[in-house]
Amino acid sequence: MYGIMAILKTVFDKYAIIVILLTVLFSLLIDAPKYRAKGFFKECKIVRIFSYLYIIIGIMIFIFLRAV
Repeated sequence: MYGIMAILKTVFDKYAIIVILLTVLFSLLIDAPKYRAKGFFKECKIVRIFSYLYIIIGIMIFIFLRAV
């Protein structure tokens, strides 16, 4: 168990989490409205679902790594 946590700490440091969250926010705030404007409603929905999912996962990983 400790080996897995050590690997996670090396892979997901705070800067990696920040980059992931910024990328997801860019996708949510920039790409989703462009898809909607062009009429790609299914793609817009998929982008929104994955963006919210990645935001939740990113925050959970950040909290988990802070707690450990």
